Amino acid sequence: MKQKELYKLAMEKWGETLQIIMAIEEMAELSQVLTKTMRGYLDYNRISEEVADVEIMLAQLRVVFPLNLEKDVQRWKRKKKYRLLKDIRQNQNELNFENKERGDEGT
Repeated sequence: MKQKELYKLAMEKWGETLQIIMAIEEMAELSQVLTKTMRGYLDYNRISEEVADVEIMLAQLRVVFPLNLEKDVQRWKRKKKYRLLKDIRQNQNELNFENKERGDEGT
């Protein structure tokens, strides 16, 4: 069975509203495990499980909101990746400038 067919069956069985709520819950569970990681409790297995759950629910959201969603998501991802790269380069330039100001160019 193809994934899209599986997700459509899930929508038929539980309904779109419940699957949207489930997506929110799964994202909250991922947030919780990542927060615990920041407090020193690292559990790769749990992180992997929650990432898998979120990815599955995101795929189901693509079934709920099919009109141009994939194309729009890809467009937003390109914009956000470009902004991320721009921010990284800006931060590197600022760090290089600060090092030059202090005279630590070789570090």
